[in-house]
Amino acid sequence: MDEIKNALVPEENKGQWIKKFVSELAAAFQFVEYFEKSDNAFSVRLRQLDNLSLAYPFMIKANRLHVEFNGRVFQRLLHFLENITFRGLLRGGRAELPKRLNWHLISFCSEDSLDSTITQMVDQLRNDYGYWSFWGNREMTRLMSGYFYQNKVDNYFLWQYELYRHGKGYGGPIAVNFTDLVKDENIEHIAPLTPTDGQPVANGYGAYVDLACPENGIESGNWINGVGNLMLISGSHNKSIGNRPFDEKLASYDSLSLLKQQLEIKDFSTNNNGALIWDLNAIKKRKDALIEAALQIWSLDTI
Repeated sequence: MDEIKNALVPEENKGQWIKKFVSELAAAFQFVEYFEKSDNAFSVRLRQLDNLSLAYPFMIKANRLHVEFNGRVFQRLLHFLENITFRGLLRGGRAELPKRLNWHLISFCSEDSLDSTITQMVDQLRNDYGYWSFWGNREMTRLMSGYFYQNKVDNYFLWQYELYRHGKGYGGPIAVNFTDLVKDENIEHIAPLTPTDGQPVANGYGAYVDLACPENGIESGNWINGVGNLMLISGSHNKSIGNRPFDEKLASYDSLSLLKQQLEIKDFSTNNNGALIWDLNAIKKRKDALIEAALQIWSLDTI
């Protein structure tokens, strides 16, 4: 309110300024209403990320400049905003992305200059230029290689990975929506947090603790909460399997599966004398596959 009052003070025709302000405010709310009802792929994805304070200033300004929502440039803007929002939430921390983007927000003044601004931001991000390295591909790879459980985008990433694996675009492979599937934060630890009766190897899991080389243990090497050991799962399914032996879990993934990522666990598993086990090698293979998928899903070359 203070900023509005300060802007009004020097105006000679205050009535005209107020009318213009109110008119533009109404137009902004009309755009927000339109956006929130849009079933456009990146509109939906931005809403799922639930961090629209980053995106709305760009979208409202583009709308104010009469950039057509369904046109190429606005759709490119939505694509970029989803990409950078994902990267920003993944990283978190003290690097303030909105402040970094502010110069680019105030600089564009037309559809053409918005198009050029998007190209500039993508190029800087791709090349890890200056502070953009906080959200570049190298940083994304690093973050997804470490502790990932309860990251702000863990559910969202695994949902997008599911759609990526099906290769059916945004429509979705199953008769359930994102909100219903993840509302209970259902992230399954394939190698359970608490191994069955303290004997992980006998129950189909690799060694949890390696005293000689701690990094080679699922738990001592901090792999248990890594992305390679995490999977999206329904709440009821998650409760039913708990920390059961791996062969029982694997059977439930096959019989109760809603998602393709559950069915592919056997493909990452290690064959140990004819029996499939979930060990460090399996977790690493799946981690590499998930990171490669992330680099494809949030590729900067497609914006």
